[in-house]
Amino acid sequence: MVRGPEVACLQDMGPGRGMDYHIRHLALKQIAQAFPLIREYAQGISLDQWTQFAESVIGNKGAGDRTSASGIVAAERLGYIRGLFSYAALPDLRHERVLLVQDFNVVELVRRDTVSQLLLMEMSALARRLSCGAVHALLQSESEWALLHFQRHGHQLQGTALCRPLVQLPASASV
Repeated sequence: MVRGPEVACLQDMGPGRGMDYHIRHLALKQIAQAFPLIREYAQGISLDQWTQFAESVIGNKGAGDRTSASGIVAAERLGYIRGLFSYAALPDLRHERVLLVQDFNVVELVRRDTVSQLLLMEMSALARRLSCGAVHALLQSESEWALLHFQRHGHQLQGTALCRPLVQLPASASV
């Protein structure tokens, strides 16, 4: 693995050598490029919803800001985003501070494990840079592959996350 100030790079030396994957913190101009991965992960999310979410997480930071308390990390190869996750560093009762990872998705047909491993390595490095005592990952319940992959790389089940969607009021309704 090679690290620069803005990019981590993992060269896959397996069959079909020369497959370089790069980790980048998503820039505002890359939000639309990442949308196909989000559409696979969270069906029903519109481009506008994704854009609003991503802009709020990324904020005004530059793409090279690897020390921000929130952001979106993408794994790229040949200029295309192959995997990503969003994160936020938050206070935690047990670990003082945790890196909360969400929206983990890998869309890579041939080397899915390589892309996932690169993203997991960046999660750990990011957690250390942000002085976090642990990484908490919220994975889709139907993503058994991701759960097993995280467990193979040292993550443990430590509870269950539940979600109760709240009814959305129309924009014209008063609260």
